[in-house]
Amino acid sequence: MDNINDLLNSISPEDMEKLKSVANSLMNNNNSAGSAGNGGTKQQSAGASNANETSDLIMRVASAMNRENDKTAFIKALRPLLSEERRHKADEAMKFLRLMDALPLLKGMF
Repeated sequence: MDNINDLLNSISPEDMEKLKSVANSLMNNNNSAGSAGNGGTKQQSAGASNANETSDLIMRVASAMNRENDKTAFIKALRPLLSEERRHKADEAMKFLRLMDALPLLKGMF
């Protein structure tokens, strides 16, 4: 679907930087999990707390994107009746609907 490509292309550079910082904080949390417990500073502890909140948010978003609702169930039921090209479009439509369900969870992040 062109709409998904348009949505992805509309992400601003600032939003991309925020996503990169979230990913970096998650990576730093995994690398410093052992050192924070060994006399880590308050800053490391606060960073770990923020990273834990971010990872919790990411888990909730992933869960929302894997959840099936009535609309995606309907499209899934129609898939066997569609041509191969339309099956591909149906798959993209299901992904898009799941993404739309997850967007409210990301609202506070940006």
